[in-house]
Amino acid sequence: MLRGGVSGIALVVVAFVLATELYERVLDDPFVSGARASAYWVDYRDGFVRRGLPGEFLRLFTESPTAAHATWLAGGMLAAGAIALLVLVTLLARTVSEAEPRLLVVALVVASPFTFDQLMRIIGRFDGVGFAAMATISVLCAGSTAHRSARAVGIGALVLLATATEELLFAFVAPIAVIALRRLGWTGQRLRVVTAAVLAPGTAVAALSMVGRPSRDALTRLIAEANAAGLDVNLAKENTISTLGQTATQGFRFFLGMSPLTVLTGVVVFGGCYLLTTTMLRTTVAGTADGRLGALAAGFALVAVLLSTVGNDYRRWWALAFVAFVAALAMLGRSHSPRPAPTPSPVYVLLACAALVFSLKLHPEPIFPKWDKTADTGFSVERLHQLDPTW
Repeated sequence: MLRGGVSGIALVVVAFVLATELYERVLDDPFVSGARASAYWVDYRDGFVRRGLPGEFLRLFTESPTAAHATWLAGGMLAAGAIALLVLVTLLARTVSEAEPRLLVVALVVASPFTFDQLMRIIGRFDGVGFAAMATISVLCAGSTAHRSARAVGIGALVLLATATEELLFAFVAPIAVIALRRLGWTGQRLRVVTAAVLAPGTAVAALSMVGRPSRDALTRLIAEANAAGLDVNLAKENTISTLGQTATQGFRFFLGMSPLTVLTGVVVFGGCYLLTTTMLRTTVAGTADGRLGALAAGFALVAVLLSTVGNDYRRWWALAFVAFVAALAMLGRSHSPRPAPTPSPVYVLLACAALVFSLKLHPEPIFPKWDKTADTGFSVERLHQLDPTW
């Protein structure tokens, strides 16, 4: 009963907190006036460029995008991400047969600082597309294995879509695709062949995104267009257009110059929340016997840590890792369902409460460590040119 009571109270509190945050963020409209909106002016007019798909999509409907157009598209991505999270919560809840542990599972995901709260803190960014891709892939592998070839084509298209939207999503979406293909019944050599074919387009786009770098003239023009549309962006200020000119080497050098305490704090706080919550979810849904789930949790965590060495939006990387684990658990957990609830030992109840409280306490925390000046990259076009005069 204690677990159910804690979960029910948490759901009510979280619902109120999220509704309040959404009201404040949407009405204050921080997106249109912020640098994040400039991402929607990136397109393929100068050839392929990473993260250019949303801007290219926007230009299908208007030759001269405005802040209002970008806001509508950002709202669509926000809605897609939220719906995706609801789908994943539903799929995960169905893997638990008893009411109280099922409610705890729902509470852990909904209360997490990596799900709904995260979406509202990054309005305008493309992470929600990754959430949507992972949720849709989970749905495609549900039920029977009928029409599995067509489903595999759909999975490949989703991996490609997510990667063309934001190249780093490939590291999280691709493993979900592999799990889905296994769930559809492929094994052995056949699985390897199908996986290679399904992931090939997304892999190619990810590789092109990593080796390609937009010219300074192209980014200068895009910033000028965004500024003309009313956005407060220029060559001297960092924005989502200018960061496309950043290389992984520059990002890593910046990471080495940051305060070690800041780096450690980011990993311990967000990584600690990830570890505690994923452990409780894995224990409740599938027990501790399935080593695949532990390996997946560790693998996604490793990706989050690696991304932290080239980008300082720590909370975003841990959020993507968490949602990817939830998607994997929703698929793999079906093989354990229906499963009796774990014995409600004092340690289990204590960890469940700690996970919920920890999650709620992290809601106000920023995406990157704003309190530390060394964490502000300031990678404007002008600064990147100073770092690399040949660019």
